[in-house]
Amino acid sequence: EPNHPNTLGTTCIDGTSGEPSDESVDRIIVSSESGDYLMEDGRAIITATVNCWADGYANDYVHFYYTSNEVDNADWNFIERIQCAGGGQQTLTTSYTLPKGSSHAVRVSIRHMETVLTENDDSCGFGSFTDNDDVAFTVMTAGSIPTISPTTPNPTRAQTLSP
Repeated sequence: EPNHPNTLGTTCIDGTSGEPSDESVDRIIVSSESGDYLMEDGRAIITATVNCWADGYANDYVHFYYTSNEVDNADWNFIERIQCAGGGQQTLTTSYTLPKGSSHAVRVSIRHMETVLTENDDSCGFGSFTDNDDVAFTVMTAGSIPTISPTTPNPTRAQTLSP
């Protein structure tokens, strides 16, 4: 993929094999489950668009992780592992509770046939057909929630439209 690796501090390298039709993380979106601001102790949804290998998707798994530590000292926490349901582009979602703090990141790692890797706490895939990508973001903390005070709307002139 262009500009790889796409992980914080370039801590996870991508696999060295593969074609554009092979395993890849194409997009990561982090949003609030409530539709409001992302807030500490609130629920976040991770939506990952990935490409699963058409001929071997049954052996492709997508791993989701989060951290709320600084980039240099990231302590990645496992959220979930989801098996690809088919070949080609797939959109997978998971959710988790945002921990305290304003600086956060999520990691999505798609892996093919990493049978040696049975532990879910290894946040970096290492196989030849692996792609690891991170997204860093900030969330609202208890001290940073904006207050909105009601205002009196400005009077406006009514307009009439004629055919």
